[in-house]
Amino acid sequence: MGNGKTFRLHEAAVETTRLPHPENWYREHDIDPDRKLWFWRNVLDDAFAATGAGFHDPMNRWVFYIDSENASDQAVGGNAGVALLPQHDLLGLVGRSIFPGEANVCRWVGGLGHELGHAFELPHPAGFRRFAFDRSGGSLMALGFRNYPETFLNPEDIEQLDRSDFFVHLDLDETPGSCSQLLTNA
Repeated sequence: MGNGKTFRLHEAAVETTRLPHPENWYREHDIDPDRKLWFWRNVLDDAFAATGAGFHDPMNRWVFYIDSENASDQAVGGNAGVALLPQHDLLGLVGRSIFPGEANVCRWVGGLGHELGHAFELPHPAGFRRFAFDRSGGSLMALGFRNYPETFLNPEDIEQLDRSDFFVHLDLDETPGSCSQLLTNA
């Protein structure tokens, strides 16, 4: 955030679990009158049961990646302390993006940052859709994730995160590496 504050990661930063349904079930199981919510609700119902997670958890913010693809009209993203990212985000992080022009791993790290911002209750900035065809994208909470790390948090986002109990001053032992080196260090 530029002020020496960040958030702590869970001791095991990445944990995996097998959910009880085949990958197509999450987008096809009719759980809600609104088809747009099927993937979101199906994945999170199973993920919450498997991990003990939940919305508005006062102790944690949760990020779930699932090796299942949502239908194009189905919701994913972040809200209320939780972020849900589908298979194409996983593929992007390992250098196998399915979207032409979005092969850079940093774009997918930026996508996580954007959805994590929503999990920390940050909104899209006013007028963010005007960046839809502008690759510069503006702030991280607009479409700046596409150009990560060449993006920024708006001052009001920094102020909101600065007030959050999740953000503290941490003495980091090392400088974080570049997202562009993720695949070369694997």
